[in-house]
Amino acid sequence: SYSIAGSEGSISASAASGLAAPSGPSSGLSSGPCSPGPPGPASGLRRWLDHSKHCLSVETEADSHQAGLYENWMLEPALATGEELPELTLLTTLLDSPGDKTQPPEEEALSQAPESEAEQKKKALERSMYVLSELVETEKMYVDDLGQIVEGYMATMAAQGVPESLRGRDRIVFGNIQQIYEWHRDYFLQELQRCLKDPDWLAQLFIKHERRLHMYVVYCQNKPKSEHVVSEFGDSYFEELRQQLGHRLQLNDLLIKPVQRIMKYQLLLKDFLKYYNRAGMDTAELEQAVEVMCFVPKRCNDMMTLGRLRGFE
Repeated sequence: SYSIAGSEGSISASAASGLAAPSGPSSGLSSGPCSPGPPGPASGLRRWLDHSKHCLSVETEADSHQAGLYENWMLEPALATGEELPELTLLTTLLDSPGDKTQPPEEEALSQAPESEAEQKKKALERSMYVLSELVETEKMYVDDLGQIVEGYMATMAAQGVPESLRGRDRIVFGNIQQIYEWHRDYFLQELQRCLKDPDWLAQLFIKHERRLHMYVVYCQNKPKSEHVVSEFGDSYFEELRQQLGHRLQLNDLLIKPVQRIMKYQLLLKDFLKYYNRAGMDTAELEQAVEVMCFVPKRCNDMMTLGRLRGFE
């Protein structure tokens, strides 16, 4: 072996031969004008390396140019052959034909016209009559419930007698409920039914009987005492009476009905006033009736609270 020396150092002949381009058809670098000569001094070796790099870049550019031409040939559109695309004017005309288009409906046709004032008043009057009908129907049910107490429990106890421990206290149990029952059964229910034909009479009915309705205040004042007595005999004596009479509700559930009813009048009258006013009717007396039926329940509630505070002795 021999070495090549120069100002840049030395390199062995075996190393120099390793830098030479390999021969053979696969390399593409063994023939042609770019083949390097034999190695010489260090400066000659540098020129030989630069020459090899230049030949490699030239051949790479040539290969890429040929590949680009191949790719361009593969992607070239059919229009390059001189052929023309088929005429699409007729198809486009058919698709865009104005005869196939549906015109959107007018918004005025879709939107419903607002109700007239007369129609609104008519509907309000119908709703007020519905409230009045509910008042009458629930009054019938209320009278039936009171009848279960008076004609059921009270009549049976009067006929069969009461236990010794309950004597003298049976009146506390029922208070003045018989008076309430007879007034509603014999008078007030018929007057409410009259209002179905003459709705303006409803306000006068409650205003006229304001003082009569204070019998509910008396009943509510006694209610805490009644609850105390019923609680002593509710699971024994009064339960036997309930089964004997075939009633679904217990006695306590029936005795609370007058308290619930006096509160219900207020709510129904307020609903009737609301719709009757929207119907354009005169509601001056009806507003006064609502005030009456707001005062009576409040008085009833105050009396029950006072009775519980005082105790039962």
